[in-house]
Amino acid sequence: MVNFSALRTRRLSVLLREISIADAIRLASVPASRFEAGTTDFLTRVVEKADAQTAAQVADPRAWTVQERMFVVGHYLAHVSDDGPDFAVGGGGRYSNYLDTAKDMPPQASEAYEVGGDKWHLVPLIGAAAEAIENLQGGMGDSISGRFHWLVGAMGAQLRRGDEEVPDAVADPSTFADWLQQRIHVFAGYPESDFVQLLAAFKFGQRDLDHLFQIEFDDQGVIVMPVNEAEAGESALPPARFPVGSCISDFAKDLVGKLE
Repeated sequence: MVNFSALRTRRLSVLLREISIADAIRLASVPASRFEAGTTDFLTRVVEKADAQTAAQVADPRAWTVQERMFVVGHYLAHVSDDGPDFAVGGGGRYSNYLDTAKDMPPQASEAYEVGGDKWHLVPLIGAAAEAIENLQGGMGDSISGRFHWLVGAMGAQLRRGDEEVPDAVADPSTFADWLQQRIHVFAGYPESDFVQLLAAFKFGQRDLDHLFQIEFDDQGVIVMPVNEAEAGESALPPARFPVGSCISDFAKDLVGKLE
């Protein structure tokens, strides 16, 4: 049995347990395309205790930011990986090349950016909102797919104009998903020049919210960018993910035919 050290940030106070073999087999069957849903499922099964010891702390993994969720997955991997806490990531990188603990908590909102006479700000992307974007993938039409789907989905989930009211993605996921679907269609219908300006504001605001990891988006969802370079003479490090499949043994994967 693996013993895990406590994980604490200004927003998290978490103790993990080793996943059971039955849960590992179940998670090994989750399609790779269901990254966010798989992460929620994994965290639900391995978080032994998550306290909200202060008003700033959050106990529900679906209310954690996507960066915090990856940080907890990374904490699990640091304890179970054969190559130690600074485990290998992708082609030639290490966990420490992507993790930045200097800032472990985002502000509640980014700075405000003016676009088309409106002032927009960003809120952090939480797990429940990322799941909603993932669930909508493939059902928005051919023109809203791949990386564009994730970009416009994250813009819809994170951008706020003034004090507009938004459904709670954690408490009312169905209403939030319906709202987000409409929001995506609105943003996707912007004139190109207006959309490019809003996208620029989104990218600036995303950097305001950086914590633990620097996130971007590809055609499969959230990715993290390297924040510390590889050793001298090596090629630049690629973006990375920390899929929950990496936390599961080859034995469990082999039982469901997922061992590569």
